[in-house]
Amino acid sequence: MRVRDLGPVLVESDGVERSCPGVKQAAILATLAMHANHRVPVEDLVVAGWGYDAATSTSSVENHLWRLRRILEPTRAGRRGSCLVSDAGGTGW
Repeated sequence: MRVRDLGPVLVESDGVERSCPGVKQAAILATLAMHANHRVPVEDLVVAGWGYDAATSTSSVENHLWRLRRILEPTRAGRRGSCLVSDAGGTGW
């Protein structure tokens, strides 16, 4: 899997290139890509998507992560994703 973040954020997987449809999803994906193989706290994802003064809920972040999973693994069909994992420590790629 390859993430391209210069210009529009694009994800290439299995030879297929997909765009990241929203600004917030693109910002969250770029943040996760910068910290590949590490957990990223929800607070950092909020800052990436909404800025420092944001008063957003965890469910908003989870909604955007759900949408990202559909882009990153479009064939996973309801099973737990393998490339984007969330737990109590944050979200990691």
